[in-house]
Amino acid sequence: MFNKNFVFIFGGISLFKNLPVEVRKYIYFSLIGGFSFTAIISIPSISSLMEISIENIGWIFSISYVVQAFMSYLIGRRFEDRSPNYALAIAKLLFSFGTLLLAIWTNLATLVIAQLMISFNDIFYPSLVMYERAIIPPRRREEVYSILFVMSEFVKSVIYFLISFLLAPLFGGIAFYRVLLLVIGISNIILAVSFLKVLPIVNKGKDLHKEHINVPVSFKVFMSLMIHQYLMFVAFNFASFMVISYYLFNVFKLGPASPILFEATFSITIVLFWPFKKRIKTNVTSNFVTGSILLSIGFLMFSIPNMYTFFLAQVPCGIGFIFWFASKETIKMNIAPQELGRWEGFFQGLTIFTKIFIPVATAYMVSFLSYSSVFITASIVSAVASVFGIVISKFYNIGIKKIELKQKPIAPHR
Repeated sequence: MFNKNFVFIFGGISLFKNLPVEVRKYIYFSLIGGFSFTAIISIPSISSLMEISIENIGWIFSISYVVQAFMSYLIGRRFEDRSPNYALAIAKLLFSFGTLLLAIWTNLATLVIAQLMISFNDIFYPSLVMYERAIIPPRRREEVYSILFVMSEFVKSVIYFLISFLLAPLFGGIAFYRVLLLVIGISNIILAVSFLKVLPIVNKGKDLHKEHINVPVSFKVFMSLMIHQYLMFVAFNFASFMVISYYLFNVFKLGPASPILFEATFSITIVLFWPFKKRIKTNVTSNFVTGSILLSIGFLMFSIPNMYTFFLAQVPCGIGFIFWFASKETIKMNIAPQELGRWEGFFQGLTIFTKIFIPVATAYMVSFLSYSSVFITASIVSAVASVFGIVISKFYNIGIKKIELKQKPIAPHR
């Protein structure tokens, strides 16, 4: 059993059967992007170790999102008619420069600049969605996203435990994170070059896969899905690593590597659950709703002021995320209009605009209420998103039945 799963995770024949070579390349290079999430953990952790108050770091995070909120829509729409490869290369270079800057010079000024450059990666998210829509076979999207996510989390879990138990004892405090950021920065330069020289080129963001599936639903259903996605992203922003890092350091009094170990719990949950998920024969809409509900439960468990419960909450979060993300992206790409970039850009801009207020709001909620109030808010917002998900699933299933009826052969008249 272990050997089969080991081969599966590392891309044996059973994993990549019938997948185009270009998609395999994309999955492998995406592992760099998965590990790069460590940079998102590092900035609030460094801030806490520099003894910057949660209120001040909240303002730093909020200010970094102001410009991005207005740029996201413009960039999403602009790359509908341009190659998203260039947008993704720029995004990874900015991410790389931000991490390298903070790794070399760690002070308040570079922290602000690095946060700005790293978070600029978010405004190019619409280009990533358009790129994946063009290269991933529609009938295998949920499978490909699950594979990509599981492989990424497996690599992260191995790296996280290595750096937590081998690197952390060698480098204390901020030095530990500087080494991590240096490795991430160099890796993202490689990833930026790969989008231009190695990975498949998509000529325009509007380009569709040759096997594109269009599920016949109204535009209102697509907009409902985008609202659902927006609400889930808002929930993630409330339960952000800015709050989690300060919670681990200030409440549970854990060491510098604790945010990494916390994220490793999430990664290991996904890897261990994957063999069971393959045996669960549920459709995409069931996975979609189940995933969002599990995430809401996980956020609610965060609010319980107990260290063991806090780490255990990563179990429903991990299982929920692997269900939710793969199915959400599959449904979205099957019902989206061809001009997906402008709508991803608009809602990403709205998400970033909301981010302007959330870090400050959460900081003051922590100061005047409690950490639990922040996590309960995340749970409520994701629960509301789940209600949208149930309605979306109903109309999506009706659209699928319409396709099946059209494809059903008509019996000859006697």
